Amino acid sequence: MTNRLDEQRLRIGTSGWAGNGWRKLFYPSDLPEEEWLGHYAQRFATVELTATCYRLPEEDMVLRWREMVPDGFLFAVRAPHRICRRKRLRQCFTDMMHFFLRIELLDDRLGPVVWQLPPSFKRDEEALADFLPRLPKDMAHVIEFRHASWHSARVRDLLEEHDVGMAFHDHGGRRTPWWVTGPVVFFRLNGFQAQKRCYGLAGLEPFLKDMERAMEQEGRPVFVSFGDDAEGCAVRDASILQHLAGQPPAMPEVIAQAERDTTPIALAIAGQD
Repeated sequence: MTNRLDEQRLRIGTSGWAGNGWRKLFYPSDLPEEEWLGHYAQRFATVELTATCYRLPEEDMVLRWREMVPDGFLFAVRAPHRICRRKRLRQCFTDMMHFFLRIELLDDRLGPVVWQLPPSFKRDEEALADFLPRLPKDMAHVIEFRHASWHSARVRDLLEEHDVGMAFHDHGGRRTPWWVTGPVVFFRLNGFQAQKRCYGLAGLEPFLKDMERAMEQEGRPVFVSFGDDAEGCAVRDASILQHLAGQPPAMPEVIAQAERDTTPIALAIAGQD
């Protein structure tokens, strides 16, 4: 499997490519849904593949996804809920093997694997210590801890020992600590989900500083995934972040408005500084 992680240092995208309300906002009204991924992949360098967390996709589906995106595009693949939520990293070796064999079909389009643990899953160092050595070394892995109890020195040591990253997020309005432990740095930006609000330009600027720090000081490629939403904030904010980073924005029309907006998230972040 070819490793393309270093070919583009900052990859900005969204969680999935078929968000509610995206048809009129992002996709031409006459574009068939089966062509949405190809349209998306011409404008973003990555997408978080979420279908894989609900069920194992058929081989022909995985190959179809791979064929629909251009060279250099990478899928960040969400790991199955069966492993992360139901089994909570225990007694899941067979499930892991089936999952890895299937996503390997993405070949040179395979980016990091994202293991998202539920908010109710408190720190279990024994389960983590048994789980991490089972991860294939030829894939990049990041774990998203949503319960704050995981932010311990022992957990960080385990991640460093096995070269696994921690996903940075702001779930519930709280940001994770700055641990750079794996081959990639992964940001999952969900906004204030209960309010369904966009970040906007001012709300994203502090995150860009962290991303630049990861690339310049830590020397890691960075992946960014904006959470899906009903208002289209994910694709809007991803476009704005592209603009802030000096990349061509997927939606140039949102930039002028973004420069005038002061969003609730931007105000909340300013209040935390």
